[in-house]
Amino acid sequence: MGKARTGARRPRKAALRVFLTLFKAILIAVFVVYALYYFSQSSFFALQKIEVRGQQHLTPGEVTGQSGLSDGVNIFQVNLDQARERLLTDPWIAGAVLRRQLPNKVEIDIEERQPSALLIAGQDWLVLDRNGVCIDNLTSTRLYSLPIITGLTPDTTEPGKQVSANPALPVVLAALDLSVEDFFSEVDVANPESLIAYTRDGIPIYLGDSQNLHSKLLTAQSLMANLDDPGSVAYIDLRSVQTPAVEYK
Repeated sequence: MGKARTGARRPRKAALRVFLTLFKAILIAVFVVYALYYFSQSSFFALQKIEVRGQQHLTPGEVTGQSGLSDGVNIFQVNLDQARERLLTDPWIAGAVLRRQLPNKVEIDIEERQPSALLIAGQDWLVLDRNGVCIDNLTSTRLYSLPIITGLTPDTTEPGKQVSANPALPVVLAALDLSVEDFFSEVDVANPESLIAYTRDGIPIYLGDSQNLHSKLLTAQSLMANLDDPGSVAYIDLRSVQTPAVEYK
């Protein structure tokens, strides 16, 4: 009889040990969750610094304000996706990457659109990037010394939008890079098969279509630089880049 009672106690003791072990594990888990929650909500993780990088036209304060981020918010509650969407509504901002840096900092890296040319729209001037996106809408060109696109009526003048579906426009804008930007004052795109550029001295350059456009612009610039009397040039014909022609007055 004594052996039978001893055998019955063993399963009960084993079950008690399992229960106590499980109970301790639950207590520890609850404590860890509570501690983590309390620690994450403490002022230790309150946003104290927003670091902005990559801006040139915009100021760090303008970028921060556009993002909607503000000091004092718990860093775990900051919605970085929402802040990025807000930044991308600014026509100057082409891209943005945001990162949390524990315990209390957010980093913002932005890519700004770069002004490439101006486009006349009634009484206003549209500042375009190389993709034909309107960056800004101005009443004066005094802030910029950029080539002017003529012969094109914009579909929209809204900042942040592509101004036209004309296929020649992005090709022309891409060709007007820094190597030739200061040499040309205007490009007439009224006829995409017969583009005309004008130097800063007003000399027309007949370019033909947009094929090899950047090479044509470089050739025109090189020809003018090597002429003995550039002021006597009536026009340069580069419709065939292999056989350029210079017509004198």
